[in-house]
Formats: sequence, structure tokens, C-alpha cells
Amino acid sequence: AALPTASWRLQVDHAAWQPLARALHDALHNQGQTLTGPSAEAGTVVDHLIVFPDVLDADASAAQLAQVCADVRRLLRDVATQTPAPRMAIVTRGGALAGDSNPAASCSAAALWGLVRVALNEIPELRLRLIDLQLDSATPLATIAERLSLELRHGGDEEVVLTSSGRYAPRMRPATIDVPAALGQPPDAWTLDFTLAGQLRNLHWRATERATLGAHDVEIEARAAGLNFRDVMYALGLLADEALEQGFAGPTLGLELAGRVLRCGAAVTRCKPGDDVLAFAGASFASHVVVPERAIALKPARWSFAEAATVPTVFFTVWYALKHLANLQPGERLLVHGAAGGVGIASIQVARLLGAEVFATAGTEERRDFATLLGADHVLDSRSLGFDDAILGLTGGEGVDVVLNSLAGEAIQRNLRTLRPFGRFIELGKRDFYENTAIGLRPFRNNISYFGVDADQLMKVRPDLASRVFGEVMALFAEGRLSPLPCRVFPADRVVDAFRTLQQSKQIGKVVVDLHTPPSQIERAATAPAFQLRSDATYLVTGGLSGFGLATAHWLAEQGANHLALVGRRGPATPGVDAALQGLRERGVTVRVLACDVTSQAEVQALFADIGNAMPPLRGMIHAAMVLDDALLANLDATRFERVLAPKLDGARNLHRATQHLPLDFFVLYSSATTSLGNPGQANYVAANAALEALAAQCRGQGQPVSFAAWGPIADVGVLTTNAAAREGLQTRLGAAAITSAQALDALGRMLAQQRSGLAVMNFQWSSLQRTLPSARHHRFDDLHRLLDAGPADTGDLDLRAHLAQLDPAAAQQYVAEALAVEVADILRLPADRIAPDQSLFDLGMDSLMAVELATALDKRFGVTLPPMLISENPSIARIAERMLASMSGQQDEPADGTRQLVQSMLAQHAETEQLPQADDIVADLHITARTNSRLIA
Repeated sequence: AALPTASWRLQVDHAAWQPLARALHDALHNQGQTLTGPSAEAGTVVDHLIVFPDVLDADASAAQLAQVCADVRRLLRDVATQTPAPRMAIVTRGGALAGDSNPAASCSAAALWGLVRVALNEIPELRLRLIDLQLDSATPLATIAERLSLELRHGGDEEVVLTSSGRYAPRMRPATIDVPAALGQPPDAWTLDFTLAGQLRNLHWRATERATLGAHDVEIEARAAGLNFRDVMYALGLLADEALEQGFAGPTLGLELAGRVLRCGAAVTRCKPGDDVLAFAGASFASHVVVPERAIALKPARWSFAEAATVPTVFFTVWYALKHLANLQPGERLLVHGAAGGVGIASIQVARLLGAEVFATAGTEERRDFATLLGADHVLDSRSLGFDDAILGLTGGEGVDVVLNSLAGEAIQRNLRTLRPFGRFIELGKRDFYENTAIGLRPFRNNISYFGVDADQLMKVRPDLASRVFGEVMALFAEGRLSPLPCRVFPADRVVDAFRTLQQSKQIGKVVVDLHTPPSQIERAATAPAFQLRSDATYLVTGGLSGFGLATAHWLAEQGANHLALVGRRGPATPGVDAALQGLRERGVTVRVLACDVTSQAEVQALFADIGNAMPPLRGMIHAAMVLDDALLANLDATRFERVLAPKLDGARNLHRATQHLPLDFFVLYSSATTSLGNPGQANYVAANAALEALAAQCRGQGQPVSFAAWGPIADVGVLTTNAAAREGLQTRLGAAAITSAQALDALGRMLAQQRSGLAVMNFQWSSLQRTLPSARHHRFDDLHRLLDAGPADTGDLDLRAHLAQLDPAAAQQYVAEALAVEVADILRLPADRIAPDQSLFDLGMDSLMAVELATALDKRFGVTLPPMLISENPSIARIAERMLASMSGQQDEPADGTRQLVQSMLAQHAETEQLPQADDIVADLHITARTNSRLIA
């Protein structure tokens, strides 16, 4: 929708921007916007200010860049004083701090991005955006202006990159550097797992080893896997392993899949490599799955892999239940619940094939309409417990011959009431078995038979019978008498969404996960990448005579370096240098101490001439030189910017120019994690590091071995060891102890072994950053917020109860409600600001199963144990927050009976999704699981 008319000012600080600015002016004017020209009064208030900053040459000096930074700093402060302050956007080319390889990266534009990140924390009232243009030169100017105007008027991200291939918004994510990622390829094999049960967000893909084959085994390259409700329950921690050990799949995620045969055991005769198959299989959410030959069937060529993955568990269960156990005959009546779920759809197909009359129930009008279209003769509301009276009314009081049951509690008695003499009752869920539910023998006076069905157990305990049943089912498909289920397919990267869809019963038919495309994030087991330096080469470290630079020199020696050139401004005159280098010389390392001002191109050239004449060939450099001059933006000027920019940027450029003809193995630029965070009080330092990162990206884009590592605060060497106030301030902001130099250098070795760049290495607690950095609310941190499972509250270093005790009741309520809204938003997949405090969560889609997940999250995050029944009875953010505050003040929780009722309700509610699992000890394990998770997190 078009935004209302607003007033705009375009500020152009360099002639190179003029053509685009004119095109943007025309585009906005054509959209009915009001433009204020440059001749207007300087104090004229506008709604939007678009700044095209000064453009510097690629080789511009730190002094030139310092002046541009000072000008932008002044502009930001001026805008912040306006009432009302306009929305502001700064447009750059090549400034985006995203990605580790970009030949078009601009050091000067990147420095402005770093500066603005700091301003967003120091001056949070600024409504400021950064838009970087990385479009082909062939893109028409009018097209660029149109895309830019669209972003300015409708975009919501604080940082955006517009490229020829699309619009990108940078996101920070946790990174792994445990295992070399050769050529960027995924590991040979991977599988779905969860670290802690209780929350679906804990699902993740991890690397694994391919299994060896037995004589009767078949290895399948998985292409699609069917999702069952049992998998959701298991991931949520509602099934103990003991409840799954008697099954074919065991305590794993997944029961069925479709794919292509890769290898066959020596005794396999039913298939060969290259055949497309479907199969029963435990741990089927994986790249490779090994199953017994008896558990597979050839896939009909006309089926997709996704269609094939809908077949094994559901149709096997239904055919065994209705044909083998119930012996359903033509003209008999079948009652099936959850008619729009997998079991329901398959049951209607099989019943029609056998000539039975179908009575079906479904929970919504849409699902009831669907069941009618499938061919059900009578469709009733599964949410109503009056279905028994309705069925008796439709059958003249006679009832039905077979009940395929997936309901719990009172519904069982009503199901039994619908059975006519010699009827057959087939139980799919068996949670009542494990809860030892009493139903009474009176209904069985009419020769009623009662069967319990568990396809998973049948495959393990009666393999011959299972193979025969599976063969009969596949024969019916081959004859075209049965059809695969409708399905909703999710890529592997959206496996959590797949689980949530089934959790919330949003699908009709089956949920399937596509495994053909590997997930983009696969956790790998920790290993030590090989990183060995050459003993016959020289390695140089600027800033290598003290602090972290000196620690780096010692680390290089530990990696095999025998010749080190350590550079400092004062060289041999550096205080304490001889004592600092004694350990290196004692281990036989040749150390040459050199004085050099790296900001001087002439001195750098003389430096490398000296090294070339006196030392072995140079094969690696680390630029660790730096100057700190911390101050708030209000106190910075061009001189103070230059003081920090020069050793970083001019030094790196001079080093690079002097060595780009040499066959270096690496050139590492030391940056800082403050660039990612926009650390207040360090705008000049952040700008300098941002410029350094752009230089690395530019060089890597040109195929040169230049990289950067962004360090968090380091505890045992450098400035923090002598500045207690700075150390304590950073630890308070980060909520965690600083890293050690050994930890940092270990990470550096892994990065160099993998030839990676651009990783920030630091300890932090996300909830602490949220409290102390205003920009942590920006979209760039959305993935960290979600993946690190955090909210406004800090349950680590902060004593939550003590903090809340200092607030008045209204403020405490708001504090908890905001944190709670974040948790609810993650479960419901909604923006937190869409959830009103007094709005019923049921209206937003929260159900009883999600209430269990929320209860686990609250225990894990806040140490508050609320039975899920209490959440269900207090279905708004405000009411749950009240209950949390009451619990933290010492009031007792409701007894477990309420939880047992909720679990029964939950299982019944989701009965129509799939066959229900065995639910042994659900209530007993519920709070134990949550509390254990809390301890592990702590």
C-alpha cells in the first residue's frame, strides 16, 4: 500500500551522486511526494532526510576519511536535535559490512557504516537507515532510483544492500569453525537431532558418519521423509526413550522415507543401487539411511519422492488395522476420527476399497468438507462429544461395525457406545494403555473385540507379518486402487516450521521434509584443523612487541614458525622488549625486532627491503597495530578520528601494497567485535575496523589471501589488563567474561586452516546486550535473538527476582510481559509487537501442545515452573505474566492433576494429525525434563 505524502530532502555531498539524486527526486515526485530543495532554509523540518555522503578515492588517506567521518558525526548530532527528528537514510556504494568477499567494497563507505552503528547506540532517538548500492554499472539509472525509492518508502530493515540479484538485509548468526569446510561442501552425511528436548527451536542438523552394511541391509540416499506426530512429541520431551525402545525405529526422529538406493548388502535381492524406493526407517530425517531389505518397497515411477514418503506408516497401519484385524466387510460401517489427517484419509480410501460405509469426524468445517470430497458418507464434528448420539441417529440405533479410534478420555466410552454387536474397536494411540485407563467390561457383553495397533512395534516383533502386510499395500498402489496422501513439503532448512505445522495441525494430509537439498547449516563435531607454518619462512607481526600482538608471535612459534619479524613504532627501544622475547629465543626462534611507522609508505618499503635482505622469504603477515582514543561522538573531531584510523587503515594498505607481489599464504588484519555491535564510546575505533574489514573483503574479492578476524575483549593481554574500568564495563555490557588470548588464537588457527574470514570471536550473553545496546532491537540481530533463545530478561548474571523486586508492580509486570511476548512470538511464528497484552493466545493459534512448549521455555529462561494447564487457563500475555510474578514471589504451583488433564486434552486435540504415540510417564517426566534443561543451560 502506498504511504501518505511526506516531505523529503536530498542532501548530496559529492558530485558523483548528482545523477542518481536527480533520478530519485523525479521518482519521489512522480509518487506524489513533496521535495525540499537544497536552497531551503537549513533548519527546515522534513519527514525524511536522504544523505548521499562524500565519496573518496579508493586510495584516500586516513586523514581524508577522518574529515568525512567528522562531517557525518556533526550531521547526525544536528538531526538528533531537530523536533521532530526526520527519518534519515545514508546511501553508500560498497559500504555494507556483510560478506567476506567483495571486490567493490569501499573502505570509506564501510567506515561510515561502522560510525552509524555506534551512533544508533549513543543516540538511540535517531531513526536511521543504511542503504548500500551494489548494482551493475549497466543497470539503468531510473531502475536504481525506482528500487531506492521503494526501499526508502516501504523497507523496514535498518541495514539493506540492493544488488542486481535482489535485496539483502544483513543478519548476524552464530558461526562454527570446528571442521574444515573444504570447497564449501556439506559433510558426507547428516541427520536431524536436538540438543535438549522441550522446544522445537532446539532441532538442528548435525554431521554424522555413514553406517556400515550388514548382509541384508540397504543404504538409501534420502530424498524425502514423512513427519509423524510421534516425532513432534519426542522432540518436545513428552516421550521417554523407554516408550520407544520396543519399536522398529527406536528412540530416534523419523519413521519413514523415500529415496534412491546407494549400496546393497551381499545377500540383498529385492533391489539394486540406483533403484528408487520407499521404506520404514528410524532416524529417517537424514542424508543417508540404512534399513533392512524387508523394510523397503520399490517406488512407482509416477510418484514423486514426497508422495512416496506419505505412504509407509499410514497405509501400513490402516491396512493392517482394517483388513487384518477388523476384517472389514462390504456393507459394514466404519467410524474414523481425524478424517483430514493422514490416517483419516488413508482409512477413507481403504474403507471405500473394501466396500464399507464411512462415518468420519473432523475438527473444522474445512476439514469436514474435505472428508466429504474424499468420499466419506457421513461427516461429523470431532470436537463435539455428541458424535455417538448422531451416529446412532443416522443408523437407526444400530451403530457401526468398526471404530478406528484416536481419541482419549470420555470419547472412548462414546466410541464403544456406537459399536453394534460383534463390532471391533481398534485403538491407534495407546496412551490409555500406558495410563492404565479403566473402561469397564460391560460394552463387551455384545461380543466386541478390542485391538491395539502399533505399526512400529509390529515391524520389529513380527517382521514376517509386517513384510506381508507391506507387500499387500504396495500391490494395491501398483493396481491403482489406492493413492498417496496429499502433503505439504518443507525444505530441510525449514524443518522447525514443518514440526510446528504438524504441532498446530495446519496441514491436510501429511507433512513431508524434502531432503534432496542439504540444509545450509550443519553442526559438525569438534576437531582440530591442521594448521602448520613453514620453518623456512618468515612471518611478520605489526604491533608484535606487546599485548595481543606479542601473544600472537608466541602462538606463531608454537605453530612451527622459526623466523619472526616483529614490528613496532619504537622497535628495539620498546620498554621491556628483551624480556618479552626471551621465551621465543630460548626455543630457537630467530626474532628480528624492527622499528617502523606503518602509516608511512616509505618506512614500510624500507622495512620489507630489510627483511628481504636479512631473512628467509616472507610467507605470512598479521597486522595487529592499533591506537585507542575512546570518546563519545559529542567529543570526537577529525583529529581524533585520524589518530585511530591511520595505524589501522593506512598501515594495512601500505603493508598490502608492499607485498601484493609476494606469494603470501595469509595476511590477517586484526579487527574488533565492536564493529558488529556498534560499541558506544568507540566510534573512531569502530569506523577504523570497519574500513579494515572492507579492505579485506575487497582483496579477497580479487583473489588475494587477505582476511580479518574480529576479536572481542581479551582478558589476559593488552589494554584490558591495565584498565580495570574498561574491563568491567565491557563485561557488564557483554554479560560474560572476556576471552583469553589462547581461545582467540585457537580460533585464528581454525580460521586460517579453513581459509575463512570475517568471524567475530567473543563471549557474550544475548540478554545482556539487549539491555545495554539499543541497536540490539534492530533486525540485524533477529537471528541471534531467535537462535540464542533470549529475551529482555537476563537469567544468567542478573538475579531476576532481585531485579523485579526493585521495580514497582506495574513496571515488573511490563518487564515480564515483554520477555514473555518474545517467547510466545517465537512459538507462534509472529512478530512480538503483533501480540497485544490482553489478547487471547488461543485466538492467535496457541493450543495445548504449544502451551507445553511455552512452559518448558519459561522454566528454562526464568526458572519459573508453571504447569501448562495454568497457561491454558490464563491465555493472555498479561495474565500469564501475573501468574509468573506470583510464582516468583513464592506461591505454590497447581498440582500435577491439571497437567495430566492438559496432556490428555492435548493428545486428543492432535489425534487427527497422525497415529498417536505411546505416552508413558508423560506427566511424571514433564517438569523433570524442563528442570533438567534449565540446569544444562546454566
